[in-house]
Amino acid sequence: MKKGIVKRELCVLISVGMLTSCGKADVSTNTGITQEVATKEATTIEAKKDEATTIEAKKDEATTIEVKTDEAKADETTPEELFKAFCEGEITAEVKTTGSEEVTMDASFFQFLGTPEEEIDPNLYVTIADPVDLDNDGEVEFILENEIYGDNCFDCKDGEVVCFAQGEGTTGYCFYTNYDGANWIVHSDSTHEGRCTYNLEKYDGNLEVVDSFTFGWEDWDDDGNKRYYKDAQDITEEEFEALKAEIVK
Repeated sequence: MKKGIVKRELCVLISVGMLTSCGKADVSTNTGITQEVATKEATTIEAKKDEATTIEAKKDEATTIEVKTDEAKADETTPEELFKAFCEGEITAEVKTTGSEEVTMDASFFQFLGTPEEEIDPNLYVTIADPVDLDNDGEVEFILENEIYGDNCFDCKDGEVVCFAQGEGTTGYCFYTNYDGANWIVHSDSTHEGRCTYNLEKYDGNLEVVDSFTFGWEDWDDDGNKRYYKDAQDITEEEFEALKAEIVK
């Protein structure tokens, strides 16, 4: 009896062991499949990331090419074409100021030839003058002349139009003159009582002022006792008149 019981118990144990062994094999196989799927999904995700990065890189490259193309076209535009485009309202001009703020102007600031006579505003009406090398760099600049404010001076190159000097009314009438072998921009105030002032600035090709001086006279009491000066130095009336004759031609 005992031997039979032992045999049956051995059979049961062997059967249980086989089942347990089979269960473990199935778990291991399932785990392997799951890891393989996860690895493939991760690889797919990385591939899609790489593809997206490549697309963005191509977009950036296309943008760079487009910018370079625009710059090349701008470089090919002549100064005359740039000035014409400004006068016809196709582009704006940067206004050079002493501050850090950005100021622009467009053709609506002016009235040009062809404006109906009844609509003409003397403050706005301009005529196009002959180009002159105003900044002494060997290249001409462009001028819009106004009866009240004087000259509006434009540098046109590298695809841009820059207004670097303009009139400020009767207290700062703008014109240019040739003095001491170079062209200078002049702002004058010669129509008010008590003073007469000429402020001269010489520009270089970068539109930077490389030299300047002021001369004039003062008679605030309006008693005929004028003080003549050049910068901080007093000068004689004869010296003032001689300098004025060289500047105002």
